[in-house]
Amino acid sequence: QLQIPRCKWFLSSFNRPNLKYVVTSKKGSSAITEIINLIKTNYGKASGIIYCLSRKDCETTAEKLQTSNIKAICYHAGLTDKVRERVQQDWITDKYKVVCATIAFGMGIDKPDVRYVIHYSMPKSIEGYYQEAGRAGRDGLVSTCILYYNYSDKVRYMNMIMKEPPHCQQVSRNNLNLVVNFCENLVDCRRSVILNYFGEHFTREQCLQNEKTACDNCRRTDKYKELDVTEVSKKIVTAIKD
Repeated sequence: QLQIPRCKWFLSSFNRPNLKYVVTSKKGSSAITEIINLIKTNYGKASGIIYCLSRKDCETTAEKLQTSNIKAICYHAGLTDKVRERVQQDWITDKYKVVCATIAFGMGIDKPDVRYVIHYSMPKSIEGYYQEAGRAGRDGLVSTCILYYNYSDKVRYMNMIMKEPPHCQQVSRNNLNLVVNFCENLVDCRRSVILNYFGEHFTREQCLQNEKTACDNCRRTDKYKELDVTEVSKKIVTAIKD
């Protein structure tokens, strides 16, 4: 576009090899109990982020973690600038170990030792997920990105999308559907799905090269059998027509 002759290109991969991607089912209120047990068992005093959909979710989640003796605090756009600055600083200096936040949190914050990022509600887009999950492990050490998925989250987002300007709604729906497909996909490599979204080719074999950070799908031992159901589908369609 700038018509610069003989310009140099500097290219880098979108892959974050030290991040482990996991998607798990969110089963109502028991998900909070799972998260509490996960933090206590696996992460101890390590720093983490829990992304929530609403301000109320942030406050409720932080309160439940605090009740379980986890140093947690909430962050959302409903707080004053002064309070948000204090929350950020207290988290960065490890006064609090976990921040329960909306997507308003994270821009411009470069805390290197975030060992886990948990999405208590699924993100609105693959790009958003990549950015939010990417706040883990900036020091290059192994870190985990866990996404709790329930189809009800899509319903909540769809209600929000209906309030957007008409010309924006289709783009938002398309982005949301990609995230739902990502969450419900139990076969394809999580990392490859994310990188393919950005136009970068990646394979299951590459993901498995690092056992510590291989995604949950690549680590599955379940066996899947491919079947050609073309003829069966044709018969079903014919039966419906008749």
